[in-house]
Amino acid sequence: EDVAESGPTGKLYTMGCDNTGRPTLFMRPAVDTCREAHDLNIKHLVYNMERACSYLDEANHIGKIIVVLDCLNYTSSNSPPLKSSKATLQILQDHYPERLGKFLILSAPWYFNMFFKAISPFIDPDTREKIDFVAPKDTPGIRAELEKHFDMSTFPDFLYGDWKGEEAFNAATYYTSEGEE
Repeated sequence: EDVAESGPTGKLYTMGCDNTGRPTLFMRPAVDTCREAHDLNIKHLVYNMERACSYLDEANHIGKIIVVLDCLNYTSSNSPPLKSSKATLQILQDHYPERLGKFLILSAPWYFNMFFKAISPFIDPDTREKIDFVAPKDTPGIRAELEKHFDMSTFPDFLYGDWKGEEAFNAATYYTSEGEE
């Protein structure tokens, strides 16, 4: 399927929940291998947003997700095109405005902060309030912030967690019914 072709590296996937039961969507742009395929990447984003929403527990009033954007090793050479970044924000804001509970941005490079400041006026104020930049390249600070939201024993070690078991993302099972949580 198209979506599986876009995400074999785990650049974007849903896994587990935060401490309040919100499904977690991980974004790791530095491991993207098909950043120029705009339409495919947008389709991949929507697939993963829908997948995260399918795990929502409306009966227990958990109707929001948490997004963790890992910017470790993120550089201008491996960043998505501006067109894709704008489309991502537009989709999250216009199609999932009430689904976003929190958006954590880890280890953002300085130019990422400048980009965010430039586009902030175009982001809905309610959405903007849900976005937190977390301790750039400060591992203890990042971990302390993540501990507020997650059980670190179930959080992947490549994202400052303690879980060193199986690889956190396995494309062979993620895009099949076996990968459904």
